[in-house]
Amino acid sequence: MPVILSIEGNIGSGKSTILKYLQDNNQNDAIIFLKEPVDKWEKIKDNEGLTLLEHFYKDPSKHAFMFQIMAFATRMQILKETIEKNPDCKMVVCERSILADQQVFANMLHTDGLIDSMGISIYTTMANNYLKDYPLDGVIYIDADPSICSDRINKRKRTGESTISVDYLNQCKEYHDNWLKHYPIYKQVPETTASDQPLLLHIKTNENAEFNTQNKNDVANNWLEQIQTFINSFNP
Repeated sequence: MPVILSIEGNIGSGKSTILKYLQDNNQNDAIIFLKEPVDKWEKIKDNEGLTLLEHFYKDPSKHAFMFQIMAFATRMQILKETIEKNPDCKMVVCERSILADQQVFANMLHTDGLIDSMGISIYTTMANNYLKDYPLDGVIYIDADPSICSDRINKRKRTGESTISVDYLNQCKEYHDNWLKHYPIYKQVPETTASDQPLLLHIKTNENAEFNTQNKNDVANNWLEQIQTFINSFNP
């Protein structure tokens, strides 16, 4: 089983961009990078052409459980297929994880009454069974303030995101913070190694970044360097 790392963070925090640049800078067959399966979500449409993601943001009370099940199934599918098709890979880096879906989004929807007790019980059973077979080894938390995330969302104009409110982003950040403040920072490793293995890397991404490797003052280079060091600590 390869090492499984996830890049977590709010909508608009910079996960997709960071994943892309990590992939570009790691031309290594031992490491595979997986984007969030938004393309699969966008293929599920009603008769009028609206996607499930659009329906979820417009009417979460009606579509919350359905969307969470779809997100779970597609994340599980692409991770499982990737590992099966690449038996020699040493590491998979995912944009978001099943654990984040459970700890952040499913729990938030349940607390808000948008997923009932029976629904969250079904979801938790499915997620826990999956996580036993595909445990998460480490987390890279890309953390930007909700107001910054909102500005970035408005600028990129992705399908289905026009109704995302700052209040929703505030709630998402709160749940990410509450989850990850309890996430272990280090794992005890054998005495033969120099130090404990880091399990969590937390990076603030409020600053505007160019992702220009030729510009030494570009803050993105510092972010990518920290993340690369974290990835390398797992010896992929």
